[in-house]
Amino acid sequence: MRFETELTDALYVTWCVPAAALPPLPPPLIFDTIEREGRSCGFVTLVLFRQTGLRRPRIPWLRLSFPQCNLRVPVRDAERRASILLLRELVPAWVVPIARAIAKQ
Repeated sequence: MRFETELTDALYVTWCVPAAALPPLPPPLIFDTIEREGRSCGFVTLVLFRQTGLRRPRIPWLRLSFPQCNLRVPVRDAERRASILLLRELVPAWVVPIARAIAKQ
């Protein structure tokens, strides 16, 4: 199922935290870390943005817009490919039943 949208008004805030303070990951994922002051550190990013005009291409007149907040961490898989794992995704309560019904999320 394909959707189109625009992301606007984005704010990214990233913290470098000790790897030991990060939550456990599902295997085979590992945190993407750096060495800082003799310690292994990972990153945690909070992303605030507005999802604007979310729509299905076949139904262009039906558009949804709402704020969103994601808490994410950079990870690597077993082949060391980089990716992002969403720890939390916060949206207004009215978005949840729509996402479940239409997008099966």
